[in-house]
Amino acid sequence: MDRFELIVLIIQRVCTTLAFLIHFPLTLLIMYKSPTSFGAYKYLLIYISLFELVYAILDVLVSPELYTYRSSFMLVLDSNKTFLPFWTLYPIDLLFCGMLGCSMAIFTINFVYRYLVMKGSDLIKSFESSKLFFWIASPIVYSAIWMFITAMTLQGNKFTDVMLEEQFLRKQNISLSEIVYIGPNYYPQKGVIDWVPILGMATLTLMIFASIFSIIYFAAKSYIAMNKLVLTSKNSQRYKASQAQLLNALVIQAIIPFVLMHLPASAVFIMPFFSCGNQTFASIFSVTVALYPVLDPLPTIFVVKCYRVAVTRELNTSYTCVIFFFFQSIYQESARFVDSVHSLKAIFPLQLRIILHPLPYLDQS
Repeated sequence: MDRFELIVLIIQRVCTTLAFLIHFPLTLLIMYKSPTSFGAYKYLLIYISLFELVYAILDVLVSPELYTYRSSFMLVLDSNKTFLPFWTLYPIDLLFCGMLGCSMAIFTINFVYRYLVMKGSDLIKSFESSKLFFWIASPIVYSAIWMFITAMTLQGNKFTDVMLEEQFLRKQNISLSEIVYIGPNYYPQKGVIDWVPILGMATLTLMIFASIFSIIYFAAKSYIAMNKLVLTSKNSQRYKASQAQLLNALVIQAIIPFVLMHLPASAVFIMPFFSCGNQTFASIFSVTVALYPVLDPLPTIFVVKCYRVAVTRELNTSYTCVIFFFFQSIYQESARFVDSVHSLKAIFPLQLRIILHPLPYLDQS
């Protein structure tokens, strides 16, 4: 493993750890700090958070690697990097592919919901009844279709096996029998075109553009409806402000995976078609994908006021505790070298009263 690959691996591990530290408390925050005016939308927010948490868990469990060379790209799972049974790796590899489609479908559903709320449509009731299950299930169905197309059209062949072994595996002392991979090889031999993966990738690309179009369409319609809501609605200013915050947070949340996942993924899909596959670009893509579950929840936390206030209060308390333990450690170390320990202890309670007092300039509520 060269230095660049090591840096990429370190970034992936750090990002996975940060994703755990962010998404678990965020889920609790949405569950217990969401106002009643959010309605069923809080369940969609939890859906996004849990999806990204599952993604982070899978990433740390199997450490997927993206390889690309000339007319091929492959998502590779190495059995030496996981404790999971070998037979589970191929389904997980498929699941990783399906999660790309699932992420786009989830954001599409969220924009549809925001549009229905802004418009005041009666269809919003379908999110507040047993029909909510069908809305939640639709990204899973979309992902299943994506996985089926992948499994049927993007399988390896003997030519890809040889290329993968010569270009990547031998350098890492890994045998072909220790890995599983999924990915197309558009031109397995000189002058030979494999139309099956081309057809499969064309279908997946159409699904990507359909999702992107839907997101842009409903985002634009939501902003138009929001402007009408502000001008004509008899709801309170607090309600209008919270709806605007949720829409702005959702737009930012959709831009993050679009920039970090969907655009780079489209480039990875297309470049091998012109025999321009480049491993450096694939490594950079691995980093941007790792950043996705870390950055994506931040708009929800810091744009939506009720969550921002709750987090600020917790940080205020945590910061006070850090100061307390800092001074406590200084006290403990100083006591070893100071003869007049009793006089030092007489001063310390005063320090405690000062330190434990909340810091007013940190309270943003």
